[in-house]
Amino acid sequence: MTTYIVYLVFGEISICNVDADSVEVAVGFAGSGNGQSRTIYFHRKHQDGDDDGYYPKKREDGWVESKLGEFFNGDDQGRR
Repeated sequence: MTTYIVYLVFGEISICNVDADSVEVAVGFAGSGNGQSRTIYFHRKHQDGDDDGYYPKKREDGWVESKLGEFFNGDDQGRR
């Protein structure tokens, strides 16, 4: 089984140009019905107990990222 993690990656300047405090994003495989949606907060401060994946984090290379979801390829029987 292989796990894939999907991130939204963007330039930090984009955050300053966003009018909304949050945006809802969704990701999934077409036709699978197992998509995941997240609300990403751009201007609200991170609070204890919040999931870090919902708040953009600055990376060492200067870009900003937010985790959108995790997906699995295959199953326990090795079928793909």
